[in-house]
Amino acid sequence: MLEKLAGIHARFNEIERLMVDPSILADFEQVAKLAKERSDLQPIIEQYHLYLAAQQQLNDAKEMLKDADPDIRDLAQVELDEAKERIPLIEEALKVMLLPKDPRCYSPFQPVGSPYRRRTSHCRRLSVHVQ
Repeated sequence: MLEKLAGIHARFNEIERLMVDPSILADFEQVAKLAKERSDLQPIIEQYHLYLAAQQQLNDAKEMLKDADPDIRDLAQVELDEAKERIPLIEEALKVMLLPKDPRCYSPFQPVGSPYRRRTSHCRRLSVHVQ
């Protein structure tokens, strides 16, 4: 999963670089396509950053547990417990976000009369975000 997220992050950075390229800015269709892809990746990137921050919090807390000061160790234990609670929640959110989209789901951007315009009961949008 982490390799896939790193690839998505690299693509997101590439899109941001392309969106300021003057040769790309001249092509409205290309800009619109890149903007759509960027907006699709944005929530995943935000969760990925939360995951990386929680991992860093976990590593920092483990280092702080080695401190001689008992107050620092108590604080580190609280930080460690919090990170251990958050990481699985963020991982689960990322797993859901990485699931392939079902093309049968409603999209408000589908033209009227499109067979994909109708929303079916199995297409509930999952909004799983951990703060």
